[in-house]
Amino acid sequence: MSNKLKWGIAGCGNVAHVHALAIQEIGDVELIACYDVKEDKAKEFGEKYGINWFKELSEFLEQPLDIISICTPSGSRKQIAIEAMEKGINVITEKPMEVTLEAIDEMIETSKKYGVTLGCILQTRFAPSEQKMRELVDKGELGKIILLEADVRWFRSKEYYKSGGWRGTWKYDGGGALMNQAIHTIDLMMWYGGSVKRIYGFTRTLFHEIEVEDSAVATLEFENGALGVVKATTSITPGFPRKLGIYGTKMSVELIGEDLYMYDFENREGKLLVTGETVATSSNPAGFSHENHKKQFMDFVDAVKHKRKPMVDGEEARKVVKLILSIYESSKTGKPVELKGV
Repeated sequence: MSNKLKWGIAGCGNVAHVHALAIQEIGDVELIACYDVKEDKAKEFGEKYGINWFKELSEFLEQPLDIISICTPSGSRKQIAIEAMEKGINVITEKPMEVTLEAIDEMIETSKKYGVTLGCILQTRFAPSEQKMRELVDKGELGKIILLEADVRWFRSKEYYKSGGWRGTWKYDGGGALMNQAIHTIDLMMWYGGSVKRIYGFTRTLFHEIEVEDSAVATLEFENGALGVVKATTSITPGFPRKLGIYGTKMSVELIGEDLYMYDFENREGKLLVTGETVATSSNPAGFSHENHKKQFMDFVDAVKHKRKPMVDGEEARKVVKLILSIYESSKTGKPVELKGV
């Protein structure tokens, strides 16, 4: 009898294939089932990976599942997660965990009530360059951090937003360039910089015919006194590699794409510390591999087995959503937003 944890995938869109490839490379789990409300998508996905497929959520959740990934549109994840956790199934969602804090809080409370593990994919935390960046910050190599900058200047075509009726909507996407594209870089900024005290932002829809923003800027004040800047767009040609900079009194580092550069008085032009994965996400939503998902899944599986918190649990996933929602609030009111506990 196999002791492998049984895994299922809810939602059979593009990112579900990333999940499937990652899951199949982990030795102590087995992908056994998938679910999608669109029968043709569920069938095609199930046949491709040789697993059982379902168009009814109830039938999917009756399978002997230990873990499910939720890859449905962002605003539809809460109910699936809650029904799964009520059956004792551990849940990891794609980012963002959900599009409102109320939904996320309900998911967190349900995970506690039923004693199951809840996590969210923020896979860039697991990449080599990002891990090295965290190590330098934790060791104090940068000195006092003065400034942080998240710069996500990407391009998404009009066809991209038309490819799914949920894309670019408040109900199911939860936001645009910030909530969907820049969320990983903003999460990293907070992971390195710590809690944010105050934020002031502008969001605009300048090019695409969508409900949500396609361009945004925001300024942040961190609890430790550092200042931050966020820039995000999906509207510029041709799209540029994302950049995350952390600038300190002793040393500065920049993550450009997935390559990490270090700057000091002896390396003013920048010294390449880590060569990361080659990505093309600046103009291609699928321009990344499944390697970092696999690393995060391995952490999640270990957390399930040893009854510990995964690196990105519900509370961690909540932080970046709260920050982005605060930028939306600031833009709407024209006033800075004070944050507590983020």
